[in-house]
Amino acid sequence: MHGRLHGKITLILEGDSEIAAAAAVRFAREGARVALCGRDAESLEETATAVADAGGSAYVLQADPDHDAQLSAVLDQAIGQFGTLDVLICCPPEHGKGRQAGVDLAASKALVSMAARGGGSIVLVAPRTGDSGPSAADSALSPVEASARRLALEGASRAVRVNVVAPGLVGTERMLAGFTEPSGRKNAERSVP
Repeated sequence: MHGRLHGKITLILEGDSEIAAAAAVRFAREGARVALCGRDAESLEETATAVADAGGSAYVLQADPDHDAQLSAVLDQAIGQFGTLDVLICCPPEHGKGRQAGVDLAASKALVSMAARGGGSIVLVAPRTGDSGPSAADSALSPVEASARRLALEGASRAVRVNVVAPGLVGTERMLAGFTEPSGRKNAERSVP
C-alpha cells in the first residue's frame, strides 16, 4: 500500500483508545507500519484487526505507558522490531489520568532515536476534560503544551517536529453511546465550534 506515509514507522502510545485506533487505521491507509502500545490487550487486538482491514499490519505491545521501565522497553522493542521510528503519537489514556512524566520519557527517548536517523515527528494529544469550557481545556493542555515546547526546542535543530493536538468533542462509539437522549447529543454537537 502506497500513500503519504509509505514505509514510515509509527508508534502509538495508549493505542487502546478510540482516538488512537482511528489514528492507527488512518496511518495504515497512508502506508505506515504501525506499532501499538497500551494496557488493554483486547482493545489493542481490535485496533490491530481494524488496521489489517485497512490493508496494513500492527505490531502490538501490551504494557502500561505509566510504568517507566515498561515504557522504555516498549520503545526499545518497537525500534528493534522496525529498526527505526519515524512518528510517535502519545494519546491520553481512555480512563483516568496518565502521568505526564511517562509521555516526557517516551518522547525524549523517541526524539534521540529520530534525531540519530535524520528526523521525525512527535504528536502529543492533549486529554479531554469532563468540562467543555475554555479554562478546563487550558488546564488540560498546560502540561502537554509545556512538554511540547521543551521537546520542540530540543528537536528543532535535529529535524524532529513536535505538535500538540487538542481534540474537542470526538464522535467515538463510546462517546455516542453515552447519549441516551437525542437532545443530549444535539446539545453536545452545538457546543463544538
